[in-house]
Amino acid sequence: MNDWMLLLYLIGAGFMVWLIVRMVRNNPGSFTREALSKSVFTLGILALMLIGVIFLCIKFLKS
Repeated sequence: MNDWMLLLYLIGAGFMVWLIVRMVRNNPGSFTREALSKSVFTLGILALMLIGVIFLCIKFLKS
């Protein structure tokens, strides 16, 4: 890997960490137990829907 690319990746990673820290400081309520529980439930429902869509696509393509 090129040294410049590694430097750009490190700068990008540092910027992402800075954005996340700033977001957490501005909105500390986003990581409460209730908020995380709702988020995990929503992501679970979306994952099941995605699995269903992929299953249907495979079934239609095989027939």
